[in-house]
Amino acid sequence: MNNYNFSSFCEDTKEYLTIPIVKRYFVDTITPIQIFRNLKEEASFLLESKDDASPWSRYSFIGLNPFLYVEECEGSFYLKNENKETIMSARHFREAFRLCMEMLKVKNPDVSLPFWVVLLELWVMIQLRLLRRFLNIQRMI
Repeated sequence: MNNYNFSSFCEDTKEYLTIPIVKRYFVDTITPIQIFRNLKEEASFLLESKDDASPWSRYSFIGLNPFLYVEECEGSFYLKNENKETIMSARHFREAFRLCMEMLKVKNPDVSLPFWVVLLELWVMIQLRLLRRFLNIQRMI
């Protein structure tokens, strides 16, 4: 993506609806949490990853202004828009993710990042929400 320019972007819009724009920063004076806090209302999540291949390879993904959400309810996953209206549903997270990617027509980023780590972290976050919900139900019984 080093040579990515406006004409490349325009060409990609003919095939894709979602085109990742990647900007790399080498910083050691501010932390991802400081950046997240400075973004205030725009920031919705912060995922941090580490590539085991290198002690220097650490990645932070900051989500801004979400317009789609995946919510789990009683074992089903619902893809919802910014108004929390259900767009589609699936029985498994993997299926919901696939449907979302198809709907958004996402171009794969031209960078070598361990994106599977981000997906794993997202899955873990969902599982933790389910566990918290289960524990809250158990406390009420």
